[in-house]
Amino acid sequence: MTQDRAEQEAAAENPAASSAFSSRRALLAAALAAGAATVATALGAPAAAHAAYGDYVRIGYTVAGTSTTTIDATGTPGTNAFVGAAAGGGTGLMGTSVDGDGVLGSSESGVGVYATGAYGVYAIASAGYGVYAMSSSGTAIVGEHTGIGFGVTGISNAAAGGVGVYGSASLGTGVMADSTSGTALFVNGKAKFSRSGRVLVAKGKTYVDVTVTGGVTSTSLCFANLATYRSGYWVSAVRPAYPSAAKIRIYLNKALTTATYVSWVVLG
Repeated sequence: MTQDRAEQEAAAENPAASSAFSSRRALLAAALAAGAATVATALGAPAAAHAAYGDYVRIGYTVAGTSTTTIDATGTPGTNAFVGAAAGGGTGLMGTSVDGDGVLGSSESGVGVYATGAYGVYAIASAGYGVYAMSSSGTAIVGEHTGIGFGVTGISNAAAGGVGVYGSASLGTGVMADSTSGTALFVNGKAKFSRSGRVLVAKGKTYVDVTVTGGVTSTSLCFANLATYRSGYWVSAVRPAYPSAAKIRIYLNKALTTATYVSWVVLG
């Protein structure tokens, strides 16, 4: 005879035993239901991980997760939510991503990412941009030096054809230089302009027309001079936007007896 069978017969003869038997069966059913719920949770989506103030983080372990892990320290203003420190040549904080952002920093009114060190920010790119900054209304990148130094420095180590700093704009200004009382633009070395060049004036001609990249206007500043000395000859005038908006006309004081080169440049 099984234990349940004996308990059932005893309960039939003793009402008190019957009540105890029913209570024990109810407790057993509740325990089974709780166990089933635990198994269902384990087989489904992972449960949220909870940690209280003062709980430890296991060091030296890799934990794989399927959702976002958040450390919230907003309860105490001015407190760092997370600090990573490394000795020697280690990395204090490293973020990686296959297609997204390795590290993303944002702030409603402060600084999204703040860096200090021998290099505040050091970025390397194998094929794209080392640093990419974008702004819809303000300045994307600001470089400031409080001493006698450079706010922004661009370096190219290419043997030839490299560019230290590159500025581009489809309609605005690619690079703007401004100074209240100092020097806005200082060039140490050669300066090359796409709106300049050399043109040959043929023998017997008193003028030559030159097509200028980007076109010219009636207020453009145009300059020209003979590239070879010719006694009694000189450039008498340079007319902008003539005979068309894309050209300038360079006039000589008289017809040449020998073909001669003229150097020219257009500003504005």
